[in-house]
Amino acid sequence: MANIRTKRGAILILALCTAIRAFAAETPPDTAGGERQLLERSIENLKADAARNPADADVWFSLGVAYHDLCNGYEVKCSAEAVAAFEKAYSLRHDAVTLAYLGSAWTLVGRDSENPMTKIDGVLKGNEYLDEAVRGSPSDVVVRRIRYENNFALPDIFERKAVAEGDVDFLIKLYAKNPGAFEGKYDPAHMFYFKARFLSLRNDWKSARTYALIAEKIVKDSALAVEIKNFLDGKE
Repeated sequence: MANIRTKRGAILILALCTAIRAFAAETPPDTAGGERQLLERSIENLKADAARNPADADVWFSLGVAYHDLCNGYEVKCSAEAVAAFEKAYSLRHDAVTLAYLGSAWTLVGRDSENPMTKIDGVLKGNEYLDEAVRGSPSDVVVRRIRYENNFALPDIFERKAVAEGDVDFLIKLYAKNPGAFEGKYDPAHMFYFKARFLSLRNDWKSARTYALIAEKIVKDSALAVEIKNFLDGKE
């Protein structure tokens, strides 16, 4: 972190502004707009619930997730609203998943800001929260996924790819020992797919294909299965 802060010259700012504009969602846009409309309706309902039950941490957390997904998936500038909802939820219930989501939301504040310094500070603050969440619950598979997905998408200038790949490696080892740790959480094929993506960044296509084939073999989520097939077919 300190190393990045020392590079705040004009060249860094120009490079960062260019790179962070490309820092967008992993979620492909829904051309029909149906999913976005569902999120927007959900936000309105959750805002009403939060007004009626201001001490309900679950409601604030759900509101934060809805804002986060709308911002991340459709590049709607509502990252500040996501941060506010997660901060409220965390004030009511200190847990690692909420903290990790708060960190991810702060990186989106950085992405969306017009101010170059706020761009840098938002991402740095977000990574601090993400790291704190992982330190507090290192075996939480959801916390690790939030960090690796978020950090994979960050511009390389933040030097977070190694952190993200470390999370993926940790989770793959955990899956080998205890596949049940992912039940009810998410499809473990996701981390094998991301391992393949990391390897492809290094042009290690043979190893990348090996991990992608493992992902294809165990995948249950239909949307993820399409992404994996596109990767294997060279369409990503």
